Amino acid sequence: MKELGMRLKLLRKEQRIRQNEISTILGIDRSTYSCYETGRITPSSEMLAILARLLGTSTDYLLGLQPLNIMTEPESTYEVDKMEYTHNERMLLMAYRLMDDAQKKLVDEYVKKLNDDKEKENE
Repeated sequence: MKELGMRLKLLRKEQRIRQNEISTILGIDRSTYSCYETGRITPSSEMLAILARLLGTSTDYLLGLQPLNIMTEPESTYEVDKMEYTHNERMLLMAYRLMDDAQKKLVDEYVKKLNDDKEKENE
């Protein structure tokens, strides 16, 4: 499963996420996550699904069933790799990616309400 580890590392680095950040979100030791990347430990199928969701890809990609250059991203994703994120922003993004659709909808509605309220204050 060396290919799995290589792909995990590649995606993590592309997104500028540290091993300790991803392991905190997953609720595992950093050393366990490190072993996923080196291929010493193979994540369970449940953990593999969580990792795919967290890193914005598919389990097929992580398992090497899709070529490196084919990513299953929706058309509405944006290229933001030039942006710098704070630790808190990265943690929020990772937590958001692990939410189900209903939870994401609630967060989206709440953020929209906060923005609307702020605009009203500025009028």
